[in-house]
Amino acid sequence: MAGKTRKKRRATGTKVPPTKSAQRQTTTASTWGGRHLGSTVALAFGCLYFISAWAEPSAGIIAGPVMILGALAYRSAKKRKLGEVKSTPIRQVVEIALLLLISVMILAQNNVLHLIETDPVPNLLIPVGAILAYLVITLMPESSVRGQAT
Repeated sequence: MAGKTRKKRRATGTKVPPTKSAQRQTTTASTWGGRHLGSTVALAFGCLYFISAWAEPSAGIIAGPVMILGALAYRSAKKRKLGEVKSTPIRQVVEIALLLLISVMILAQNNVLHLIETDPVPNLLIPVGAILAYLVITLMPESSVRGQAT
């Protein structure tokens, strides 16, 4: 009976509220392909890098979690900047804690300078990139953040 009523309302031109499945599709689309595509890709690559490092132990054991933590901190800061979530002190402390954890993970390695010389991507570029991305999104004016795609 509800289906017939909905069809009649559409035929007469009155507005019909969206169905639950349409609302779910909109939410899913905005999460996966909308404003947070870059951090979603970084999360996916971080997970894949970490998983692949277990097959043959490599620097991915450190770089994978660094990418994941950096993407989570970046996404949280961007959501705060866009007004999707409230900017609470707890959220900001968690973001800073994630960045500090990235720093500790890199600096706690044995002979870190040698590792940076021999394998700079997982030991220098990925952590610095994650921290810089966070700093850029937090220091960028809100109007610029609203205009960017990812």
